[in-house]
Amino acid sequence: MKDYKEFYEKITGFISKSPKRIRLLNLADKAMEMIMYAVYPCLLAFIFFFRKNLNVLPFILVPGVSFVVLSLFRKLVNRKRPYESWNIKQLIPKNKKGNSFPSRHVFSTAMIAMCCMKISVILGVILIIFTLTLACIRVLGGVHYPSDVFAGMIIGIILGSLLFVL
Repeated sequence: MKDYKEFYEKITGFISKSPKRIRLLNLADKAMEMIMYAVYPCLLAFIFFFRKNLNVLPFILVPGVSFVVLSLFRKLVNRKRPYESWNIKQLIPKNKKGNSFPSRHVFSTAMIAMCCMKISVILGVILIIFTLTLACIRVLGGVHYPSDVFAGMIIGIILGSLLFVL
C-alpha cells in the first residue's frame, strides 16, 4: 500500500474522534476474543460427553498443530505491525513488535468456527461472521493490516476444513 496512514485515517476517522467509540472498539475486541475462546473448550466437552460417535482427537490435533505451524511461519516472516511502520494512532493499545502476518487471533477464531461447523452448520456460520467482525476490529484497531487478517482467516478455514475429511 502506497500510503497506509491515509487509508487508516479514512477508515478510522469516525471512531478515532470519539473516546467512547474507541472504548467500544476495544471492548468489542476483548468480547469477541473471550467468546471465541470460551466456545472451543465447550465444543470439546460437548463432543467428549455427548457425541460419542465422534473422535475428539482431530478437534484437538488439527487446531493445535496448525497453530504451531502458523506461529513458526509468523516468526519466519516477522512482518512489522501497522503502528510500527506508519505514524498512525492505533486504537487498540499494543506494544508487540513484528509477527503481524498472518493474524493469529483471526486464524484461531476461523479454526474454532470450522470446528463448530463440523457439529452445527448454523453455529459455524455464526462464528465465521464473528471471525469477520474480529478481523475488521483488528484492522480498525491498527494492530493488523487487511492482508494479515485475510490470510489468517483463509488459512484457518482451509486447515479447519481438514476436519471434514478426517
